[in-house]
Amino acid sequence: MLTDINSIKQNHILGIQDNVGCPGLFLIEELIGSNSSSNIHIFCFDHYYLELQKELNANSMIHFHDFFPDLLETKSLDIEKIISLIVANNESSKKLIIIIDSLSTLLLEEKLDEVLRILEQIIVYNENKDGINFQIQVATIIHEDTIQDTDYTLKHLKHFCKAWIHVGQNIVTVSIKKSSGKLSIQSYEYKYDESNKLIQKKKKKVHKEKIVKTEDLPLSTFKLTLSENEVEERKAVKLPYEKTEFNKDITEGGQIFYEPDEYDDWDEEDPDNDLEFT
Repeated sequence: MLTDINSIKQNHILGIQDNVGCPGLFLIEELIGSNSSSNIHIFCFDHYYLELQKELNANSMIHFHDFFPDLLETKSLDIEKIISLIVANNESSKKLIIIIDSLSTLLLEEKLDEVLRILEQIIVYNENKDGINFQIQVATIIHEDTIQDTDYTLKHLKHFCKAWIHVGQNIVTVSIKKSSGKLSIQSYEYKYDESNKLIQKKKKKVHKEKIVKTEDLPLSTFKLTLSENEVEERKAVKLPYEKTEFNKDITEGGQIFYEPDEYDDWDEEDPDNDLEFT
């Protein structure tokens, strides 16, 4: 399921949207398994780190940071400082993966714009710095049934993330923003056995849709982009100054004609006649 996401070369954020009925922790396990040579750090907000370590079958090479017992006493500055140290001390040749389980719990204590600021600081840390050429990936779980202002929060998080996974009932949908302006969408079917182990995953029909780039657009409640059909319809509209089969032989200059409506109240008197102009 994560093949296309793992092939992304630039720094990026991956959002995993799940809920209590369709947990997405198995995707974190797959992410870890497919990046065994990477430097992986997991920030534990939802689980005690030993429980999460056991559930993910994680080896001793994975670094766990336990925020579960004292989340309410943890300040974002401390989290940001720890992440900065992790990034600064990472080996220059190793991909760095920072996993946040989960962003929903962190959002209970911090405002959305502050959380987004911290995430952005992570992925831009090594840009334009000499001698630092490793890739940074941030993967975070978002529980849609535990966040406030669900639609608003999810909309802004999706806008912010380069890759987004939605976990549904036996269906996983993977969306990736391409640099060409296209949004690649792939769906997978998955199934568990009686011991809650993933035993089957099948790729469904792949579909892609073209989108207008929105990286530079302000976040707004209004629709600021056009669908592919709307773009084509706009291109098909002929403007008055464009040559068409109906006006291609006209060589005279433009003219304006005004024909008063029968209900127009036309006054022949000078409206400024009562003013004393000298």
